[in-house]
Amino acid sequence: MKRFRIFLLLFLTTLSAVANEYDLMIQRLSNTLRETRLPPEKRIRKLIAGQRKDGTWHDVNYAGTNRSVWELSAQLGRAYDLACHWSNPASPFYHDRKTGETIVRAVNWWNEKRPRNSNWWWNDMWVPKQMSAILLLAPELFPEGPSRKAALDTCAQTVYKKGYTGNNLLFIAENRLKLGLLARDPEIIHEAAEKLKSTLVPSRTDGKTKWDFCGIRADGCYHQHGPQIQFGNYGGEFFRNMAFWSNIFRNTEWQFSNSEFALLRHLAFNGFQWVLWNGRMDLLAIGRQLGQNAAVRKGENTLKSLELLRTADPSSAAAYDAVLSRNRGGRNSLTGNRHFWNSDYMVHRRPEWYAAVRMNSVRVRPVEDDTNWDNALGRYFSDGVCLVMRSGREYEDITPCWDWTRLPGTTLPKTPVYTEEESRKAGLAFARNTYPRWTHSRKWRQIGETEFVGGVSDGIRGVAVFTMKLDRVSAKKAYFFDTDAVYQLGCDISSTSPFPVATTVNTCLRQGGIECGKDWFLHDGIGYHGKNLKLITESREGDWRFVEGGRLKPLPVKKELFSLRIEHGIKPENASYAFAVIPNATPERLANWPGGKILSNTSTLQAVELSGGVIGLIFHRRGKFNGFETDSPGLFLIAADQVTVADPTAQLNSMTLRLNGRERRIELPSGEEAGRSITVQFRN
Repeated sequence: MKRFRIFLLLFLTTLSAVANEYDLMIQRLSNTLRETRLPPEKRIRKLIAGQRKDGTWHDVNYAGTNRSVWELSAQLGRAYDLACHWSNPASPFYHDRKTGETIVRAVNWWNEKRPRNSNWWWNDMWVPKQMSAILLLAPELFPEGPSRKAALDTCAQTVYKKGYTGNNLLFIAENRLKLGLLARDPEIIHEAAEKLKSTLVPSRTDGKTKWDFCGIRADGCYHQHGPQIQFGNYGGEFFRNMAFWSNIFRNTEWQFSNSEFALLRHLAFNGFQWVLWNGRMDLLAIGRQLGQNAAVRKGENTLKSLELLRTADPSSAAAYDAVLSRNRGGRNSLTGNRHFWNSDYMVHRRPEWYAAVRMNSVRVRPVEDDTNWDNALGRYFSDGVCLVMRSGREYEDITPCWDWTRLPGTTLPKTPVYTEEESRKAGLAFARNTYPRWTHSRKWRQIGETEFVGGVSDGIRGVAVFTMKLDRVSAKKAYFFDTDAVYQLGCDISSTSPFPVATTVNTCLRQGGIECGKDWFLHDGIGYHGKNLKLITESREGDWRFVEGGRLKPLPVKKELFSLRIEHGIKPENASYAFAVIPNATPERLANWPGGKILSNTSTLQAVELSGGVIGLIFHRRGKFNGFETDSPGLFLIAADQVTVADPTAQLNSMTLRLNGRERRIELPSGEEAGRSITVQFRN
């Protein structure tokens, strides 16, 4: 009997502890929601006054079927806005009877009609998330009974499906966890918490080019929808969600472990911190969501995630503080060069300027274009685009006004844009017979086209190569990132396309005056030096619908642009270019820029002399240069008696190198590390 009493006591104690953990998480979730910025009071009064007896509003399009912006979702969105006010003691609508009745009517209408969208995201993710938020904010409005049961049934339309991976699986697990807490169902809670945490793992090692591939890569990137950079889209959401739950789970059985925090630090410090400049996210890192104020919004969301992680992971507070400080008014304290070898992406940071190039290969998918009508013109946005910034505002909200066949750093044909009607005639249908509104090509790209793509970095300088074969244009494109300049070389440029081909040096917002001289231009503190540079300044019109998929009505915009190009004409054969981009330049510096730094720009070797006596080399086949020899194609940085080397194909097991008569047989990184740079010493 005594043993039974002890067992019963322990059992009841355990139940009480578990219940306390549930209550703790519910309280934290509710408090977080209440801290959300409140909608304007005027809007709330209008919603209360304008609601019809059946719980609907006359100004909501209940017949709308848009996959990106579902107008009907405003019904539930308004209920959530009302609940934010009703639950907040600082609001004049706090526990207001009319406000509460308005919320209940809106929610009951939804739960009765159960509207659906053709885009699974709304049904499986957004709707259950909103419904659970309303229940967490205003549980008193939905006591046990038919209304609460109907609301929980709507929350339960989130289910695990085989195709959900990465951040999508995380979204589902979040919704299921909230459902479990609201329903006080231990089985749902435990399963959801485990699935949520199961996404915080390194990416798998198989099927890297498949659509369902995703996760945290060895190079610090987050990939989803196949091997493509997703810092600003899925990766940004994943990072924010994990930072959020790391705080919700504190002091519960699901508290993040040291190894889980280590992965988040890897993502934070080897990934996200590199792509933020003055609080803005590099457009090349964002993904397909390039709408209004994208760089600022994505940057700020990342900083908020870092703040959350600082709270949950205080052992690394100083490192989080450093990122937050330099992006919120501090000087840039992160300098150097980082090549993301799993992602065909290189970032270069100096004390006062930033540069990056994004590429793709048979291992890396190009940026998503026209997915749910997002980034509908962005077919070429990862084909060697190279952005250079000082203030971070050089490309601010430029995306609807860009000529997307004349992007900075690219060599492209002037491919025409297909309208929705032309797309329909050409048979460019998506699933469910929906058609893109704009596109540059009839050929969709699920993976890149070439193998010889990658980079080498010694941590200070970097060299990247993009061998391009796309839309009947081929080129060997090279990028040399030095301490004071970015050199760009191109050779073997040939085309059978009927459209004119050009290399774009830069296209950015025009800021102030332009100075020029023989073979040089200076604009907004950035200099350009090279032959055959063609200046174009224009007021260019665009429409935010080009990049914001859910925008149904025109939203025209006009920007004053500065552009430099090198025209190659129609069907060029073996054309070439060479130029330098020099941040913090002056007219005197540009006029006296040394031309001998470019050592070679041929089909076999592209080479530049960099600062500190370092030589950057791209061997497209085995070869020799001065006292250096390689038995394989590759990328090299040579400094005195050491060589930093990388295999851009990520296929070689080894190389034999010779430097000044000394020979080394080196083993190259493999697996997830394939393509990473290594340094070899040639000392006696």
